[in-house]
Amino acid sequence: RPSPSKVVRMQPFVTPPGATSTEDSDEAAVTGRAAAAPAQVEDEVIEELQAIRDDAEFDARVADAIQLFPQCPKLWRLQVHNMVQRPDHAAALELVDTRKPDVEDDDFLYLKAELLHEAREYERSDAMFRDLLERNPDRLEIRITYAKALFSEGNLVGAYKVIEPAREDIPERSKGRPFAEKVRE
Repeated sequence: RPSPSKVVRMQPFVTPPGATSTEDSDEAAVTGRAAAAPAQVEDEVIEELQAIRDDAEFDARVADAIQLFPQCPKLWRLQVHNMVQRPDHAAALELVDTRKPDVEDDDFLYLKAELLHEAREYERSDAMFRDLLERNPDRLEIRITYAKALFSEGNLVGAYKVIEPAREDIPERSKGRPFAEKVRE
């Protein structure tokens, strides 16, 4: 297992915005010209962090990654999910509430609604999902996620009301289709 400092600095895992390949990142390292800080951690790094079972090690490694990628939503989601699994819902909720992105767009609010639900803040999550759906009625991923959240709360009628208007728009081979059919039954 790589050390915490190696995981977040491995060149193949991190490509700065505007870089077309890892050669661009390597060139920046050789010439001393620093590229703009990457906004995202690659999926391989997230998977390595997810595999850590020791809470102290996880916290230390995630803190290292956040130093390099302070606005990365993948790290934020991973951190909140880990707190919920411990279970430390109060800490998860505090992290959700204190997160301030560079831009508070609908994608950020969608993620926040998901994380509020995961932290068991159902009323706040529901209000945020309803607001998102009002502004984005055609975004299937928001509709499906909200319906799944309602379903998990035991609100089958609510899940049906959310998913039914778009059920026919959900592609046959998507993961959301079997759920939409299940809710309909």
